[in-house]
Amino acid sequence: MNWWQQRQPREQRALLLAGAVIVATLFWYGLWQPLQQGKARASTRLHNLQQAVAWMQQAEQQVAQLQKKRGSGFKDRGRQSLLTLLDQTARLQGLGEGIRRGERAGDQGVRLWLEGVQFDPLMRWLERVERDYGIVVEEFSAESTGLPGQVNARLRFVDTQATQ
Repeated sequence: MNWWQQRQPREQRALLLAGAVIVATLFWYGLWQPLQQGKARASTRLHNLQQAVAWMQQAEQQVAQLQKKRGSGFKDRGRQSLLTLLDQTARLQGLGEGIRRGERAGDQGVRLWLEGVQFDPLMRWLERVERDYGIVVEEFSAESTGLPGQVNARLRFVDTQATQ
């Protein structure tokens, strides 16, 4: 206090003005500007998240439409069991002679063992049963028989329609 009172009024005004400038600068750079930058970043982030939510909602509608189309697009197989359907469709594809064994695997699954079947028709058959009936190969192993294009295969199928 003594130091302040020893200063001339002109010095006191200059010191007050300098102090006010320092306080204003500290307020601006230390508080106001960081708050405004944070607000701008939060606003940008909110906008980006809103766009992401809008995209997800649109994608959700598209997925629902595709699932609806896919679900209604499967062929009706009546009360036919999964094993019977696989046997019939394999025979239609020319793979019937290669089926050696078939058994249930869980509630909605079937295991099949095929021997000496042509690989290309096997792949076409797998694609067809998935596309037409919603039956998916969950496990697949094949080994060559030594003859060109011919394999022995072990498959585990799951009926996706039974799980929906």
